Amino acid sequence: MSARTLDLALERPPRTDEEALVAARLYEAYDDGAYDWYGSSTRPNLAAKLKDNQVWSAWWD
Repeated sequence: MSARTLDLALERPPRTDEEALVAARLYEAYDDGAYDWYGSSTRPNLAAKLKDNQVWSAWWD
């Protein structure tokens, strides 16, 4: 954790496309800058970046 970011270590990241889409929706609810952080312009693109990823980063202004 830093002044601007929170890094989360996931023991069980989403493995399927469906799980990743649900995770992306929940992630957006927590971090409204998700698209900027992961360079994603759509929820499916964000889901692809979260899928099988064991470390997620969130930031806030």
